[in-house]
Amino acid sequence: MDNELEVIRGQMEETRASLAEKLQALEHEVLGPVEGAAEAVANTVETVQETVENVKDTLDLNKHVQNHPWLMMSGAVAVGYLGGCLIAGPTRRADAVAAKMSTASAIPAASTTSEPVREANGHAAGKKGQLEEWFQSLCGLAVGTLLSVVRDAVTRSLPANMAPEVSSLVDDLTTRLGGRPLRSNTAPNNP
Repeated sequence: MDNELEVIRGQMEETRASLAEKLQALEHEVLGPVEGAAEAVANTVETVQETVENVKDTLDLNKHVQNHPWLMMSGAVAVGYLGGCLIAGPTRRADAVAAKMSTASAIPAASTTSEPVREANGHAAGKKGQLEEWFQSLCGLAVGTLLSVVRDAVTRSLPANMAPEVSSLVDDLTTRLGGRPLRSNTAPNNP
């Protein structure tokens, strides 16, 4: 009977050792992916924090004014001009300039419709059309330049996989506002 008891104890010990090995293998199998997922989440959080910091740096107006005062002043003038073009519209502004030019050129206002007066009025209307076209081109250039600078500044701080999509969206907005997107001279500096 002692012999049987020893055999049973031996079997119990083997079973216990086998169960311990299986539990240890199961623990590694479960904890391995959890640790990997935790590491992936930590990396993602770190990447998001870096992106947020890059965007904050990009949008830090005080820093840009301190580092590039002339560029920022020029940008402010461009934004003001662009705002004026968008609010007043090129037609109204061209009308005002054409009115100033017609008074400055001293074309006499006549109550009769003589041939020289009709020619002068036709000439003034042609100048007005040219001015409208010129103002539209100038507004398009201002829109294209401003939004291309914004596009380049923003895409430099974005992850590489987002930059082309955002660049395309800004270029589409530029076109819709009447501008022509300018080609970037610098490659994006993605982290």
